[in-house]
Amino acid sequence: LIVFSPISAASARSIESGNIDGIEYRIVSDKAGNRAEAEILHPLFVSLREEIFNEYGLKIPVRQTVTIACGAHLFRQLAGQNAMTAAVCFPERDEIVFQRVSALKRKGILEQTVRHELLHYAVALARVRAGISKQKAVDLYWLEEAFCTSQSPAGFYDAAKGRKAIKELGSMKKIKKYLDQFLRSENERERSGAYAAALVLGSDLSSAKGKMK
Repeated sequence: LIVFSPISAASARSIESGNIDGIEYRIVSDKAGNRAEAEILHPLFVSLREEIFNEYGLKIPVRQTVTIACGAHLFRQLAGQNAMTAAVCFPERDEIVFQRVSALKRKGILEQTVRHELLHYAVALARVRAGISKQKAVDLYWLEEAFCTSQSPAGFYDAAKGRKAIKELGSMKKIKKYLDQFLRSENERERSGAYAAALVLGSDLSSAKGKMK
């Protein structure tokens, strides 16, 4: 059971919140009545979190926040990303922000999106455990995105185009520069191309070195 209570917001948005199993759900919308979004997400979220954290030997956090933005404009305000992004993980505050869950489900990308963001969260926790600095993590963002995308792409990307891009770029230095430049692009074609390349790179590196590394 999730008991939701409304929270007033200065910008006249509706924010409903509820806690279950230590997960604080926040549903942000222009109008109340979207609690079903959390009810759709919760079983999948808990199941995948347990699977991923057990696989990587990580302790499931006591508290975690999941925010669902019911509207692309609200998602941009909350996550700083446009509608091309399905979700964003903010490990420093133990929060994942999703676009409308029912919409992701209709598009057929809900499960891989949840898995993708939980992988980001798991990588962040493993990074802290290994003593890797925040600056180093920023420098390795392109590599982390390649790994998470190869394990669970939060979208549909053309692997053949990704393979062609990787081949044309050639060196790891050029691949890094390309991914750093276009993974967050506002241009859909550039962004999709970068994620296709990240998908291929992550798959190749995982096969060569093993995903646990």
